[in-house]
Amino acid sequence: MSVPAFSFAVAAPAIPGEPDLAGLTNLAAQPIREVKPPVAMPSEFSWVWLWPLLTAVAFGLALYLWRRKRPKFVQSGKPRPGAPPHMAALRELEEAMRYLGKPKVFCTAVSGAMREYLERQFELPAPWRTTEEFLVELERSLLLTDRHKDQIGRLLVSCDLVKFARHEPGRADLRELQAAAVRLVRETYAARRPPPQETEPAPSADQSGS
Repeated sequence: MSVPAFSFAVAAPAIPGEPDLAGLTNLAAQPIREVKPPVAMPSEFSWVWLWPLLTAVAFGLALYLWRRKRPKFVQSGKPRPGAPPHMAALRELEEAMRYLGKPKVFCTAVSGAMREYLERQFELPAPWRTTEEFLVELERSLLLTDRHKDQIGRLLVSCDLVKFARHEPGRADLRELQAAAVRLVRETYAARRPPPQETEPAPSADQSGS
């Protein structure tokens, strides 16, 4: 008995790690794409420069808003041209009454008017000094009486308590403070002392007899 001839095929098992030739063939048939530009990786120190920048921007914005909200007569920091020192001070003290409902702004206006008046009238470097520094200069002045020096010192200290110590006086107290400043301006201007002058030495006997 004979067996008729027949054909068969044996599939070889896939070898692990062997490349997929069919996939590579399809990939090779696709068009080549353009190379993408390099992507900048964020630096781990970039945040170090971010905080100073944000702080500077916030400070500049706060300064800008503060300058816009200040009263004009406080913002200028310069004497009004053509007005005598005492007249300019009285006018600014009158304008300060508009801020009677805002004690901090009110006291800033009153002390600013007084400091500017004292600088212009008595050549005291008041506007850009602290109250403590100014009181030292005030004691050295020969153009004001001791009583007026004491009143000026108490007035400026009272304003500082409202400006920096969060003291909240009532409207009656603020009116009294403004009235005291007005009296000081009028009294010191009316009783201002002439600047001390050097007296010439008396002529000697030889000079008088010649």
